[in-house]
Amino acid sequence: MTLCRKYIIIYEHMSSALDLIMQLAAENNGILFASDASKLGISRESLRQAKLAGLIESVSHGVYVTAETLPDDAFILQRKYDKAIFSHETAAYFLGFTTRDPLVFSVTVPSGYNSRLLTDGNAKIYYSAEIKQEDIVVTKTMFNREVRCFNIEKTIVDFCSGNFKGDKDVALEVIKAYARSKNKNISKLMSYATTKKARDTIRGYMEALL
Repeated sequence: MTLCRKYIIIYEHMSSALDLIMQLAAENNGILFASDASKLGISRESLRQAKLAGLIESVSHGVYVTAETLPDDAFILQRKYDKAIFSHETAAYFLGFTTRDPLVFSVTVPSGYNSRLLTDGNAKIYYSAEIKQEDIVVTKTMFNREVRCFNIEKTIVDFCSGNFKGDKDVALEVIKAYARSKNKNISKLMSYATTKKARDTIRGYMEALL
């Protein structure tokens, strides 16, 4: 094989890989995960070449976005750590019960769950012995990508639990917004309050606000 022919083959291979990278990113609204690329046989070198060409840029370990795509941190976090369910202030924000965009994501993970998420510094971690699927709803980020969070009734009860370590002003804002909501379900709310302290706290809020 001549040297010229060898370079042509290399160029064609790289061109095909770059096309595949951009196609994969387009299918995920501009976000590309290295793990997905690897499953399709796209090498790390091809990803590096795509970066050098200005087609993608790295936003996190193993995560890239196309040049015209803004990072969607919430979507990326949950995709990387699929056991993490958005909760507390973050769930309330995604569900429209507060306008305060959380600077740090609050997530709940199963007890014993361990990953780099715990040391990344971009998430506040809560632990639960059991995470039930019926407590989870699917909502969307501001970039219109789907994420999972706890429903509003569970979120309010979590605010009233002893291990809540977040912003109490946001919690009160959410509780007031829930009391004004036409879609509130008080019986469902009380069903989540499994301790006397939580039941008394929630009952006191609802009696004062309704």
